[in-house]
Amino acid sequence: MRAICDIVEGKVARSQEMVEKAGQPKPKAIRAGHRFPAPLPAEDLDLVLTATPWEWHVPVAWQQ
Repeated sequence: MRAICDIVEGKVARSQEMVEKAGQPKPKAIRAGHRFPAPLPAEDLDLVLTATPWEWHVPVAWQQ
C-alpha cells in the first residue's frame, strides 16, 4: 500500500498502524479535506480503492 487518504486524520493514522502491524512499510498519509489530491503516477499503482459516499465516486475517480 503506497498511500492512504481520508478527511479524518485519526483514520489515516489508524490505517497506517494496521499496515505496519501487518509487516508492511508505512503508507504515505495524504490529508486533503474535501479537495482530492492529485493521483499517484499510474505506473506505480495496481489498485485504487475508493470508499466514499455515492456522490463522491465520480469526483474522486475522474479527477485530472
